[in-house]
Amino acid sequence: MVETRARTTTRDGSPGFGVNNPGPAHGGDPTNPDANNGQAYVDNPAYPNDNRAPVHAPPPPMVVPNDFVAPPADNPLLREIARMLVPRQPTRTHLFSEFRKQRPPVFQGDPNPKVAESWLRQIKKMLDVMRIQGDADRVDLATYQLEGEADNWWNMIKDTRNTTNMTWAQFEELFLEKHFPATVKEDMIQEFLSLRQGGMTVTQYVARFEELARHASRFVGDDRDKARKFEWGLDFSLRDKIVPLRLTSYQGVVDAALGTERERNDTKRVLNQKKTGAPTVG
Repeated sequence: MVETRARTTTRDGSPGFGVNNPGPAHGGDPTNPDANNGQAYVDNPAYPNDNRAPVHAPPPPMVVPNDFVAPPADNPLLREIARMLVPRQPTRTHLFSEFRKQRPPVFQGDPNPKVAESWLRQIKKMLDVMRIQGDADRVDLATYQLEGEADNWWNMIKDTRNTTNMTWAQFEELFLEKHFPATVKEDMIQEFLSLRQGGMTVTQYVARFEELARHASRFVGDDRDKARKFEWGLDFSLRDKIVPLRLTSYQGVVDAALGTERERNDTKRVLNQKKTGAPTVG
């Protein structure tokens, strides 16, 4: 790099040189950098009395060799370096802390399959709401909520197989296989196929129907099939009024059944009040 130094001008207009910057009298040439040990001089009125300040020239541009080859974009090493440089957000500690703030339920191995299924659905809902997508994170957070017999079961699973790369789907399958046996599921499917309202209110019938329908999805392929199955399980006095409406959606049938039941109950109440002579309330 060539270093340039400031040259001042004396009052008579001739170039002046300082002690530290030799001019022609010291073997230097103010117009020839090669004759001044690689130094050039430029006028700089900011430094009077023949003092000269060095002015550094910008560095030369970087020269790229003709044979330079950029590393390929799919270079595994570069990808690994990039992955390591990107911070993992959120961190594991922060992730567990945020999950615990949601107050997730604990499962202790209750033998009631409905309790196990309910726990799994609640945990899954929390993970989905928090947008936790990684299988390892989902499994670790869920199993952190296992206690008692359930925790003993999970420790046995870890002792007999490698759970490091276990997917969420595999965990669900293992959990339900242990705590919600296939025989119980088959019984619920049979109950669904033969379900009738009977002495239940429409609200009670809806709750039981939807609970069982989760395990019999192959029998209610779409919303229309679900509507027909629910409709034909209604009490005859309700079904007789709803079937002619030819409703095509499940929710439409439910709303119609609730409305018809309310009208029927209102009618019964009015008739009873007339029989007893009690005043009616409109």
